Amino acid sequence: MGTVLDEATGLPVRPVLMAKKNTNSDQITTDSAGRFTLSSIAGGWRCPQVTLVVEARPYQPVEISMPAGGKQMIYLSSLSRRLPKGSVKHLN
Repeated sequence: MGTVLDEATGLPVRPVLMAKKNTNSDQITTDSAGRFTLSSIAGGWRCPQVTLVVEARPYQPVEISMPAGGKQMIYLSSLSRRLPKGSVKHLN
């Protein structure tokens, strides 16, 4: 579970497509507040870490390692700002 935010403004990004790396079958999108849960991708609280590809226009795509359980904030950088790749903050 977590939230996807714009790195410059801190506002929620929506819709964001998140998919397990190297597969097209396991995909989710964020809700209207930029929130997501991974129950359909990761399988639940005690499942192993999963690598996700996070994409939204006009932002740079990001690959993240999502641990089982916990919360995560994902910050996306706009392509037009030419900032380094998005960043991730793990919240406990």
